[in-house]
Amino acid sequence: MLDPKRLRTELETVAAQLKRRGLDLDVARIGALEERRKTLQVETQELQNARNTRSKAIGKAKAAGEDIQPLLEEVARLGDRLKAGEVELATLQAELEAIV
Repeated sequence: MLDPKRLRTELETVAAQLKRRGLDLDVARIGALEERRKTLQVETQELQNARNTRSKAIGKAKAAGEDIQPLLEEVARLGDRLKAGEVELATLQAELEAIV
């Protein structure tokens, strides 16, 4: 089994070492999957942060007696996008793990 961390940081080196042992590693595919994983991870973290910020704003608005319905709807939309991103990220990570 390959170390996922080493594969991420030293993909070309690992591929060269495996090639000497007669194994071909699809460097282009792994590189593309890893780039997409990084992008999705950042997007997911940003969505979590936005949802948390909006949730705090709901508490403040509610305490101030303001209409919170627009904020609730926004948090729900962010939650839906976050769930979709998490599912896609999990699928992508499973695909990467299946390769290594």
